[in-house]
Amino acid sequence: MCVARALGIQQRTGHLDPTPAETTWATFGRLAANDLQLLPLEAAHLHRAEVMVLGASLALRAGDALHLACAEQAGAKSIATLDEVMARRAMKLKIKPVSLH
Repeated sequence: MCVARALGIQQRTGHLDPTPAETTWATFGRLAANDLQLLPLEAAHLHRAEVMVLGASLALRAGDALHLACAEQAGAKSIATLDEVMARRAMKLKIKPVSLH
């Protein structure tokens, strides 16, 4: 749901045209079928995400921080994102951002 939501927002705000959005959705579908791990949300994830968004200079959105907190705790080596701020923060956490573009 989060990827579809992000793609919708990107299209509505004029940052992404329909064809690249469809390509991105297809790429995500392939990733999800092979490499996606669903995790239960825990209080520790919420707390870690809150700590991440405290640094206002980072401009990290709460939802992105929550995804990063879950990935970090799971020991993820990579994370898919359309967001440059999230990608930069992922790299600081030693998590490789994978562009869906």
